[in-house]
Amino acid sequence: DNAVVRFDGTTGKLVQNSVVTIADSTGDVAGVGALTASGNLTLSGGTANGVLYLNGSKVATSGSALVFDGTTQTIETAYGNSFFRLQRASVANQYAIFRYGSSAGNYGLTFDSIDGSAVSPSFLWRTSLDGSTFTEQMRLTSTGLGIGTSSPYTKADIVGGKIQVSTAANLGFAGGGAFNAYTAAGARMYFYDDSNVATIGSLKVGGTNALTFSAGGTSEQLRLDSSGNLGLGVTPSAWGSGIKALQVGTGASLINAGNTGDIYIGQNYFFNGTNNIYINSYPSGQYSIASGVHAWFTAPSGTAGNAITFTQAMTLDASGNLLVGATPPPTANFRGFFNGSVASDIISVGVRNTDSSGISRLVLGNNTGTSRCSFGYTGSTSSLYAWGASTGYIGTEGTEPFIFITSGTERARITSGGEVYIAGTTDQGAYNLQCNGTGVWGAGAYVNGSDERLKDDIQSLDSCLNVVNALRP
Repeated sequence: DNAVVRFDGTTGKLVQNSVVTIADSTGDVAGVGALTASGNLTLSGGTANGVLYLNGSKVATSGSALVFDGTTQTIETAYGNSFFRLQRASVANQYAIFRYGSSAGNYGLTFDSIDGSAVSPSFLWRTSLDGSTFTEQMRLTSTGLGIGTSSPYTKADIVGGKIQVSTAANLGFAGGGAFNAYTAAGARMYFYDDSNVATIGSLKVGGTNALTFSAGGTSEQLRLDSSGNLGLGVTPSAWGSGIKALQVGTGASLINAGNTGDIYIGQNYFFNGTNNIYINSYPSGQYSIASGVHAWFTAPSGTAGNAITFTQAMTLDASGNLLVGATPPPTANFRGFFNGSVASDIISVGVRNTDSSGISRLVLGNNTGTSRCSFGYTGSTSSLYAWGASTGYIGTEGTEPFIFITSGTERARITSGGEVYIAGTTDQGAYNLQCNGTGVWGAGAYVNGSDERLKDDIQSLDSCLNVVNALRP
C-alpha cells in the first residue's frame, strides 16, 4: 500500500518497490506530503556523483558541473564560467561570486562583488569570537586595500599597525612605485630590531643611486649620494675619493678628509681629488683644523668649474702663535705676528672704542696684570704710560734707532749710542743732543756745567800762561 512503482530496466515491466513508499499526512497518495525510504534510493539515470537539483521545469536533474563524491564538492566547466554565487535575499542585483579563472593570466580564485545599486561594493574580512559580534580586520574597495581602516586612501593603506619584513626578505616597489607613510600629524617611519624594540634602522638604495628626501611637496630637500656625501637643498658636488662632505645650499660645506679627523669649513668650493674647484663664479674661502693648526684661506672671485689657488691669510699654530700674513713665524718670541706682503704696506693693529669720548688702549703686561704698559687714546690725545709695580718701556731691541714721526715725517730719533737728534737725521758729531733748526729756546735758566765729572775728553792745555798774561786787568 502506498508503494512506489518502477519500471524494470530489463523487462520494462511495472514493478512495485516495497522499500520506498509515498504517503501524505493522512496516508493517502493524493497530495503527497512526505517521501519515506527505508533503504537506499537508486536512480538508474543521471550523472555519477552528480548533485540532484530541480531544473527550470522542476524536474530532478544532475550533471557533471556540480558533483559531490561524499568528501569534495566540485563546480566545474571547461570555459571558466563555473562559480559559487552568494545572493542577497530579495535583492536581485546584489551578490558575490567565487570563480576560478581559466584564461591565460587569470588562473586562480576570483572574487566578484556585484552591486547594481549606487553603493560601491567591497570585500570585507571580519572575525568573531562568539558568532554574533564581528570585528572588521580588512577591507578591499575600488580604491585599494585597507587594514585597520574601512576607507583606504591608497592601493594599500595600513592604519594603527606596521609592516614587518622578516630576515632575508625584501619589500620591493617596481615601475616607479613608492612607499607612502602618512598620519594626520605628519609622516613617520619607524625601524625595529629582531626583538621588536624600537631602534635605529637603515635606509639603503642599490648601485650608484642616491637616497633623496622631500618635505612639503615633491621638491627634493635632501640627497645622500652613493659616495656618502650629503646635500641639504643641493645635489652634492663630485668630491674626491675618501672625502665626506655635508654641503648646504649653493656653497657652504663641512668636510672631513681622510682618516685623521682633519675638518674643513668651505665656502664656494669643492675638492675633486686633485684641485679645489669653484662651485660658483664668486670669491671662495676655507677654514681648517688640521694637526692642531687652525688656518684661514682666501681666494678672489673666479669662474665656476676652474681650479682655485688659496692664500693662507691667518694661522693659529699648535704652539698658540697667531700669524697674520705669515707662516711660519720669523722667531719663537712672537705670540702675535702681522706681516705685510709688499714693501709699501703699512701694518696696523687697531683698538677702537666706538664711543668718541671713550678710551681705547693697547695694554701689555705680566700674567697677573700688576705690571702693565699701555698705549692709549683718550678721545682727543694719544698717550703712552705705565702703571702698576713696574716701569713701562718703549724702544727697540736691536741697533736700530728709535724714531718719532708725526704727519708721516720723522721729527726726532734716539740712536743706539744714546744721541738724540731733533729735526734732523744726520750725526753732527759727538754730541748727545743735536738740534737742527733756529736754536733752542727755554723759559728757565740754561746751565753749562764745568764740573770735571761731567767731562768726557779731558786734555792738558798748551801755552795757557801767555793767554793769561795778555789779559788786561
